[in-house]
Amino acid sequence: MKHLKSILVAALVLLVTGVTNAQDKNNPWAIEVGVNAVDTFPTGLRDGQTDKDFQNGTLFSEYFNVRDHYNILPSVSRVAVGYYLGDGFTMGAVGTVNKIERLGTR
Repeated sequence: MKHLKSILVAALVLLVTGVTNAQDKNNPWAIEVGVNAVDTFPTGLRDGQTDKDFQNGTLFSEYFNVRDHYNILPSVSRVAVGYYLGDGFTMGAVGTVNKIERLGTR
């Protein structure tokens, strides 16, 4: 069963990279949809602080603690559109939305 998950991930990566196209004169538009996450867990020292305290964690402490620290909407929350202008230049616009429910306390 644990090999099945690895095989499915590898198949998904191959499928996604197999159908990607670069923007050029014949394919000028690029449309992206995705998800974004906001982590408000405090790390490092505050302004003027010289010693660590119990309120702030170290850099990357509890980085993968998604349930307690990240704010993520359970739907598409990022949309991007790009247009190929020519000679390797692309113009794009990106929009994201999120709802902050957890603020960084340990």
